[in-house]
Amino acid sequence: MRKTKKLTALVLTSVMAVSVLAGCGSNKTSETAAGADGEKKTLKVAMECGYAPYNWTQPTNDNGAVPISGSSDYAYGYDVKMAQHICDELGYELEIVDKKQDDSVHRDISSTYIKEELDRGNIEKANELLGEPYAIHGLVAHGNHMGGPVLGFPTANLLPPPEKYLPPFGVYVSKVLVDGKYYGGITNIGKKPTIRGDNPISVETFVFDLDQDLYGKPIEVQLLNFERPERKFQSLEELKSQINKDKEYGLSYLERFNCL
Repeated sequence: MRKTKKLTALVLTSVMAVSVLAGCGSNKTSETAAGADGEKKTLKVAMECGYAPYNWTQPTNDNGAVPISGSSDYAYGYDVKMAQHICDELGYELEIVDKKQDDSVHRDISSTYIKEELDRGNIEKANELLGEPYAIHGLVAHGNHMGGPVLGFPTANLLPPPEKYLPPFGVYVSKVLVDGKYYGGITNIGKKPTIRGDNPISVETFVFDLDQDLYGKPIEVQLLNFERPERKFQSLEELKSQINKDKEYGLSYLERFNCL
């Protein structure tokens, strides 16, 4: 999920570097360093309570101040009062913002809420809460080469990192960004139980109307709708028949909701 400037925790911007933010007091040192991307203020704060120190690296604005945004109830090491004290000492600006709510259920929009919807396979709701489609990025990797030669459905394979929060294994209608252009597709997330062997968790996408070598290319796969859970088929022919049905479902969904 893409980082934003205003979350429930203390946030700088997407270029922020924080190793640890925890403790109950500070001894501060600060230094300014110039890099290729312009002047940056680097603040190093060592905590007095036995916690590891943290580092903030952030470009300053025109008057030398560094903006920080957080919600009124954030608690990532500090409460708002402590954060304000630290910001006053270090020359930061602290902005307190109201958390957005899902008015349909009168609930705060949070990472916990979004993960709950992902766990249910409720991609449409998760996307609504995120404000954009849930996406998986990466370089197209070689798989077991079963999709095209054997099944007739060549796939672009991504190997998500272990820390990537994934929805349930299964088949999804997707939108795929390749070389700046969007294509429709169907995506399987899982371990391909029909294919023999100990297969790693992968994100495999059959991209509609695209016939080119994608190996090594960066792509973005956006999930739009959960069609069905992943399951083991009795034969490759049965799997191929189901993929045909998945394709028809995906094409129908993309047309019905004008997704491209």
